[in-house]
Amino acid sequence: MPSPAVYSPPRTAATAATVALALGCAAQLFVLVADFRILAAADDRLALDDAGRLFDGALVLQNLVLTVVMVTFLTWFYRMRVNAEAINPQAHHQLQRWWSIGAWFVPVVCLWFPRQIAVDIWQAGVLPDRPGERAPQSFTLLNFGWVVFLAGIGIGEVGVMDYDQAHYPDSFQEAAQWMITGETLLLAGLVCAILLVHKMTEMQEHYVAARAARAYGVHVGEVQG
Repeated sequence: MPSPAVYSPPRTAATAATVALALGCAAQLFVLVADFRILAAADDRLALDDAGRLFDGALVLQNLVLTVVMVTFLTWFYRMRVNAEAINPQAHHQLQRWWSIGAWFVPVVCLWFPRQIAVDIWQAGVLPDRPGERAPQSFTLLNFGWVVFLAGIGIGEVGVMDYDQAHYPDSFQEAAQWMITGETLLLAGLVCAILLVHKMTEMQEHYVAARAARAYGVHVGEVQG
C-alpha cells in the first residue's frame, strides 16, 4: 500500500523542467539546421559529408539535452501526480503513482498511459464552480501536444533509418524531408510541453491557495486576482 500523498510546492521542479524543455527546443532547431544542410547538399558528395558530420554532432547534442529534459520533466510529472492525490483525495486516478515514471518506459502502454496520467492530474486540480461540480475540461493542448510528440518521434526515426541506408542524391533528399518533418513535429511537442508545465503547475498552485483562502473565509476570486 503506497504511503500517504504529501503536497510539495511544484514551482522549482516546474522551472527546472521549463528551462530544460527550452534547451530541448534549441537542440531541435540545431538538428533542423543540419537536416536542411543535408537536403541542400544531396547533389554534392563533399558538401554532403560536411553536412553529415554536422548532423552527427547535432544528434549527439540532442540526445544529451533530451536526457536532461527527461530527468527534469519526469521529476516534475511525478511531483504533480503525488500533489494531485494530496490536494484532492476524492479525485479518481486510474493509475498508481509509480506509473507517472514507469509508463514512459513500458512498450505499448507508453503510447497512452502518460497522457491518461496527465488528464487525471489536470482534473484533480480543477476548482469546482459550485460545491462538487466542475466545469467540463478541454484537453486540446494536451491532446495536440501528445499527438505531435509521438508523430515526431516516429517520423524522425523513419527519416534517420532512410538516411543511414541512403546512397543516391534523391534518397538523401527523401530522408532529409522525413527528418525535417519529424524534428519539426517534435519541436512543436516540446513547445506544447512548456505550455502544459506552466498551465498545470499554475492550476495546482491556485487550487492550494484557494483552499487555504476558504479556510480563512476569503473569497476565491480574491485569490485569483
